[in-house]
Amino acid sequence: MTCQSCGRAFVPSSVSTRSARKQNNAQPFILGGALLAFMIIGLVLISGGGKEPVQQTQEPVRTVETGMKNSRVRDVAEWAEALASGNRFKLSSTTDVGAFVGFFEIGLVDGTASDRERLVLDRLLEDPKTAVLRDSYVGFGKIDKDAAEADRGTVRLDLSIKEDAQKRWSQPTATYDVSFAVQGGRAKVTGFSAIYEPPPRAEPKARGPRPAKHEVIGDAASVERDYGGVKTTVREAELKPLPHMDGTSPDVQQKIDALIATLVDLEGSGGAANTASRRLKDIGKPAVPRLLNKLYELVVGNTASLQDQHTVLQIRRVTMGLEDVTGQRFGFDPSVLGSQTSSQEYRLSSLRQWYGYWADNHWREDWRLGVDDADDPFAEKTEEPSKRR
Repeated sequence: MTCQSCGRAFVPSSVSTRSARKQNNAQPFILGGALLAFMIIGLVLISGGGKEPVQQTQEPVRTVETGMKNSRVRDVAEWAEALASGNRFKLSSTTDVGAFVGFFEIGLVDGTASDRERLVLDRLLEDPKTAVLRDSYVGFGKIDKDAAEADRGTVRLDLSIKEDAQKRWSQPTATYDVSFAVQGGRAKVTGFSAIYEPPPRAEPKARGPRPAKHEVIGDAASVERDYGGVKTTVREAELKPLPHMDGTSPDVQQKIDALIATLVDLEGSGGAANTASRRLKDIGKPAVPRLLNKLYELVVGNTASLQDQHTVLQIRRVTMGLEDVTGQRFGFDPSVLGSQTSSQEYRLSSLRQWYGYWADNHWREDWRLGVDDADDPFAEKTEEPSKRR
């Protein structure tokens, strides 16, 4: 500072010391605060604060293919298609020749492996056991989960009769279980068994004049249906509740209704249901309209879902009862769910065909159309009285 009196410059000691003290006391706090801030930022960065949180992933649930995409099902379907088309080369590559030597009971075969293969292929393409298989094409195939990836198992094939072969068979569908064994990375067929194969179409018989139409359901009509791409003409009639057949005594009516109730009682024993089915077959023709009526109640009058196993089993029991009594088959396998043959449209068509059969044949003496008692496994044999029950 400059003295105003003498003009001399000087530094006031008290001011200088205080200013310096104040400056020196504040500086460490400022520097320490800055250092602390940088340390906090560094710790945040080091701890990974800028990273995305790690998300744990779950492995997807593995599903087992049991339909036509399954490799075992495809190989078996290829065998069936080769059999139907007569393709010997493909049939050879899909057949376990050694297994079929025993299947056809060919016996001891002299000669080379080629000779055995030729004999087996000849039997496959000519034997009556394969007649329906040769006249069909594969509509759908499935396999149980337990056998889906196994070296041995069985594939179930739902078959449709070819259009040009339908005149030879009484129904347009068939079902077979085909066994296989995996050899060289592919499934080869080792045998087969028929779950259902249609009987040959019977030769038309001379019939008398057609009487008046059925008093409840009227006349049947010819309808064209599509079964897996195959168009088939079937006979269908109107669906209505059916009373007992005219002329059936009250005692027999009561017996029929009681037996049908036992047949569909799922809480009862299987033996009781089988006995009821046999008794209904013994009654014969008068049992048909009431069996049809029960099937009508289950398929049309029941509001249960198509997936309801209780209803499915009852429908199957009544259908089997009708098949035993009439020797006919106009149904489906309701245990096969999620396929064409388990749809409501297919069920109604099957029921209309049962009604169509009854409309066409209720008046005939030979109402079990196309069934020869000599070949009927359910027919009673007079020379075997012990088997009448």
